[in-house]
Amino acid sequence: MNVKSVTMSDKYCNDELEVYLNKLILKINDGDNNALRELRLIYASILAIESVKMNDFNKLKSGLRTALWIDISFTEPTTGQKIEQKLQLVKKIQRYPHDPIYELRLNFKSHAFRAIFFWVITSFMRFNVYVSCFTKTRHVDTTDYYADICYASYCKFKQNPTDYLAKFMFGGITNGFT
Repeated sequence: MNVKSVTMSDKYCNDELEVYLNKLILKINDGDNNALRELRLIYASILAIESVKMNDFNKLKSGLRTALWIDISFTEPTTGQKIEQKLQLVKKIQRYPHDPIYELRLNFKSHAFRAIFFWVITSFMRFNVYVSCFTKTRHVDTTDYYADICYASYCKFKQNPTDYLAKFMFGGITNGFT
């Protein structure tokens, strides 16, 4: 399988997500099945946001819930192995209480946790999810913790989230609910 690299304008060339995905793509092109599985898991996780009920999302938004757990599963096309994971969507309340920034937390068993940040815009019975930036954390003893979004990336994203979004391979996800 040959995957093309992610390209963005010079303005965004140092973005963490781009760097990470391009490293992953190099591994995939070298035949690394674990990297391919990780990329599929990231993509499936982003798509899994569609399963969130608007009522639950509004509770998260208002602070009535601290996190939403979402089940994701997909079958590896190469091995037929079923991959099942739980992911956690949390509101970034503590550091930026007035901004619609949410964090999707992924637990990869083989290495450190990873998190993808979203800018979420809500309107009547729907919400748009935009991929913001990607960070990773370290394991410290037996305690896993999440690194906060770096301030420079946050400021850059906050200035123009929709333009920032347009540079990513995943694009946006729009959810409509009945």
